[in-house]
Amino acid sequence: MDADGNVIAKQGDRTVAGFQKTLDALATVAKLEAKEKAGDASVAADLLLARLQTGSVDITAAKQKRATLDKTDAAKLKVIDQMLTNVEFATISRAPMQSKEDSEARSRTFAEMYKAGRIPDGQMTINFCNAVAAYAAGQKDVALLEQVLGTMRQAAGDKSPYKTLVERHEKTLEKLKAEAGGK
Repeated sequence: MDADGNVIAKQGDRTVAGFQKTLDALATVAKLEAKEKAGDASVAADLLLARLQTGSVDITAAKQKRATLDKTDAAKLKVIDQMLTNVEFATISRAPMQSKEDSEARSRTFAEMYKAGRIPDGQMTINFCNAVAAYAAGQKDVALLEQVLGTMRQAAGDKSPYKTLVERHEKTLEKLKAEAGGK
């Protein structure tokens, strides 16, 4: 936090290397902010990327800024879009749920993100896919469950902690297919 109590970074990795990475990212943000303040509009995408990396921008402001960026650097925009997906998933996941309707709305949002091809990466992929798979099962959406299971298998690989989770969803898929075939 800065002296005024504003969040300037969110620390993830709590190792010496992780703290150093955060400090380096903060230095980058400061340099890019100075360039932007001096009138250099070419740093807008880099500044948004740096702010996303430090966690110093909320999802709404980040999406608004993304909409204004120059479309010429497709590779950079792809990275920003992936980070926005990650931040959106994390933000929605942390939001308190007051009711079953809140839970259903969250799951539906994740399913919509999945269908739009907006899938968080890294360690978030499994949690995201698990939520989408549970939603698909609840909706008896065999096609969505089958698709998300493919993504989940790919993300889990041979990692045994996730094997049981994948197998559980596979059994649900088999059951839904059997029910659909029996009608």
